[in-house]
Amino acid sequence: MTPIRLQLLGKCTLHVGDEDRTAVLGRTGKGTGVLALLCLSEGNSCEPLYLQELLWPDSESPEKRAANYRQQVHRLRKALGESSTALITERNEIRLDMHAVRSDVNTFLNCLKQTDWKGALEAYGGSLLPRLGDAWVDEARGKLRKQYLDALAARVEELKHQKPGDALVVLERWSDEAPESAEQIQWLRWEILVILNRQAEALAEAESYCARNPDAEDETRDWLKRLQKPPRLNELPPLPVPWTPFIGRQDELAQLVGRVRGARLFTLCGEGGIGKTRMALAAAARLGRPT
Repeated sequence: MTPIRLQLLGKCTLHVGDEDRTAVLGRTGKGTGVLALLCLSEGNSCEPLYLQELLWPDSESPEKRAANYRQQVHRLRKALGESSTALITERNEIRLDMHAVRSDVNTFLNCLKQTDWKGALEAYGGSLLPRLGDAWVDEARGKLRKQYLDALAARVEELKHQKPGDALVVLERWSDEAPESAEQIQWLRWEILVILNRQAEALAEAESYCARNPDAEDETRDWLKRLQKPPRLNELPPLPVPWTPFIGRQDELAQLVGRVRGARLFTLCGEGGIGKTRMALAAAARLGRPT
């Protein structure tokens, strides 16, 4: 069985085996729409009458719709290859053999079902058939876009605690795709910056955003107030746990702890490699800093 690779998101391409048949597919006109609708049906059968009414809604003659449909199916067969069995037609139904056709639409939909958000984002290359302006395409395009934005949001939630840096990258993609969700995206960005110990950056962004947007939502104002409060001791991130025990220098440690208590800022000076960081961690642990 010759493999068929079909791309419908962002652009339309067709490869049958090693042969690029995109140009042939482009000449099928409404046949490309038939192919897309069959992919969206995920291997389930469609009634020809249903496809005809979607693709030729302005045609007053059922006979003319049926004739146009048969012509496009014929051209579609030529695009897929005369010997291909991927397109299965019977008297009152038509479907695609999804074992024979690898489609980005179906990869995207399957990843959503498996909650594989990373795979879904990789599969989604853009709007469905961007050059086609039929009403049914607009509806399907909007539904797929909604699913894509939901996948972006889910991927951010999946990454924000384990890989917050990667979450910020996905968040930027979400921001580019959904300017209508700008404020919600800002809240998530500030939350992730706090997780990354970049609270000052989050505060600066929140202050700037609220200054530019006097009608910002209450939750945005609440975020600004939270960021303006200094973190309490038990809200600070945990200290790194040393791999080796702290040996010796107990007198120096006791002296350091005594001098640090009550100080807002304390600086340890010394040549590189003499153990300043190790001493600071030991002092923080003795002062009751959570580890």
